[in-house]
Amino acid sequence: MNLSFIIILFGSFFTLMHGIERITGQVHRTQVDYLTAFVMADVALILYNHAVMATDGLNKQL
Repeated sequence: MNLSFIIILFGSFFTLMHGIERITGQVHRTQVDYLTAFVMADVALILYNHAVMATDGLNKQL
């Protein structure tokens, strides 16, 4: 594992947790809250995918 993998993984985890907080942290939710949470979950998945792809590419080079 390298530093870039850890940073991207942290960003993915933080984004996912923030998206979950948008849904669970409010009593009165609007459609914008659900849309924001959905977008944040998608961004977290994309970041995680990039982290895995980056380390897989590094492992193939070694």
